[in-house]
Amino acid sequence: MKIEIRQGRIIDPANETDNVMSLYIDAGLIASQGEPPAGFEPDMVIDASDQLVIPGIIDIGIRLGESGVDNTSHIRIESEAAVS
Repeated sequence: MKIEIRQGRIIDPANETDNVMSLYIDAGLIASQGEPPAGFEPDMVIDASDQLVIPGIIDIGIRLGESGVDNTSHIRIESEAAVS
């Protein structure tokens, strides 16, 4: 699937980027920032105006399961959901 995330504020410290522009994704990978790759026709367009777009960010504060409960199934279920 080809996705255009349109006019969000892209913050990407690894590439020293902090600009309002579009981000182009092809088959789950970033194809381009700013200008679309040649021949790129998005299947989906997401309007990210006034939103932050931060490629690669992860939630390091996640908590799984409930206190005092066997969390084995919770970890498996939540991990499968995260991967999908």
